[in-house]
Amino acid sequence: MSTNPDTMTDEEFSRFMTDTIAEGGIVEEEEAVVDAVEEEESEELEQPEDKVSTEDSDNEADDEIDEYTEDEDSDDQEDDQPDDVEEEPEEEVDETVKAEATIRTHRVKADGDEFEFTDEELIALAPKAMNYTKKMQEIAPYRKRISAMKDNNITEDDFNLMMDVFKGNKDAISTILKRTGTDALDLDDSEDINYTPTSYGKDESTLAIEEIDNVISKDPEYNVTKRVIDEDWDNSSRTEFRDNPKLIEALHYDVKHGIYNQVAPLARKLKALDDGTKSDITYYRQAGAQMREKQELLAKQDVEAKKNATTQEAVAKVKTKQAKQAEIKSSSNKRKSAATTKSKAGKRDVLDYLDADKMSDEDFTKFMEKQIKKG
Repeated sequence: MSTNPDTMTDEEFSRFMTDTIAEGGIVEEEEAVVDAVEEEESEELEQPEDKVSTEDSDNEADDEIDEYTEDEDSDDQEDDQPDDVEEEPEEEVDETVKAEATIRTHRVKADGDEFEFTDEELIALAPKAMNYTKKMQEIAPYRKRISAMKDNNITEDDFNLMMDVFKGNKDAISTILKRTGTDALDLDDSEDINYTPTSYGKDESTLAIEEIDNVISKDPEYNVTKRVIDEDWDNSSRTEFRDNPKLIEALHYDVKHGIYNQVAPLARKLKALDDGTKSDITYYRQAGAQMREKQELLAKQDVEAKKNATTQEAVAKVKTKQAKQAEIKSSSNKRKSAATTKSKAGKRDVLDYLDADKMSDEDFTKFMEKQIKKG
């Protein structure tokens, strides 16, 4: 039977359709068509270009959202930041800290207290110190009178009263008479008055000692210095300290720095070996001079020893170098001698071509005659 629907009769076409349906052929063809369509659609959906374009669009959208969010955050931060707040440059702060770290300071002890000064502060104080020295020199002639007023509690009014008395102010004179309980009738107004003013105030030496004592009394070693002057040493030494108060400072320096403990035993030894007629401060000076001479001698010997050691080291280096050079020269001479001997031993008096086995009788006779002549 023909399977072409165009050539089939109606009866054949009906039977063909019935058989085909019964076999499921159309269903399978329809399913195949559907599968093909779905496959085409899935391929279209899975195309790379479409996928990339979709992801790019999504990323661009995300970027726009992020940029918008960052803009909003930055705007919020700028709004929250006060208008009058200025950021301090970090470099300037770092430079300031660095400058402070490099500033040198000096510790200075004055009037019993310790102070710390920078170089700039010391430079600023230098003119003031020089001005202070000048003022102290101007005050020096009046120091005794100032001390007298201080010792006698003379007030400014008392001073002015005395000045008025000197100028002949009668009210001032009356005030003095009344204050002292003196009767004017008891005064001797004759021309033969022999009045000698009483000396008031401390002399310059005493004032200098008081100033030095006021400074060194703040040191813990002060009691040792005071004991040496007031108790350990003799009156002659105390007189010398009084005449030259600077010696008190010198002694206190020795006590403070441990020099006194080194010199004092030698001073006592010198006094014991001597007749003891000199003052304690004199023996102390002699002991100090001997110790300085000994220290200078030791220092000189140390310098000489170091110098000699350096010289000996240099000489040893030269000798070592010379010995090495001599050794090298001797070794070189030995090599040269061995080379010369070897060269001489390698020489031959007989030429290579003179082989006795190969010579003719005539040649051999000539050769022998030559050898006899050489011998």
